[in-house]
Amino acid sequence: MNQPSAGAPVSPYPNYLAWSITVTVLTFCLCCMVGSIPGIVAIVYGSQVNGKFASGDEAGARRASENAKIWTWVCTGLAVLGLIWMIVSFFINGASFLYGDALQEFQRMQTR
Repeated sequence: MNQPSAGAPVSPYPNYLAWSITVTVLTFCLCCMVGSIPGIVAIVYGSQVNGKFASGDEAGARRASENAKIWTWVCTGLAVLGLIWMIVSFFINGASFLYGDALQEFQRMQTR
């Protein structure tokens, strides 16, 4: 005998919530608050997917899933750019310190 499940129907459309939350926090840490705004938009769209599907709005659930995916990719791109920017600025600042030390040493050698 088959018994019906007690929970709401599971949406066939992914909601991207785990990915969008993770990348939003990562972008906030790497970039700035402005960089995490697309992630917040992705979280909002992702949280709508299951509710719309459960209420019978399958087209709305699909649109919300697609929008969540787009905004999650935008936020992922900003997180990658933020990471690249941090690495480049780390090496540029490190190189400028090394250049300053080398210049001071060169000037000391010339005054001897």
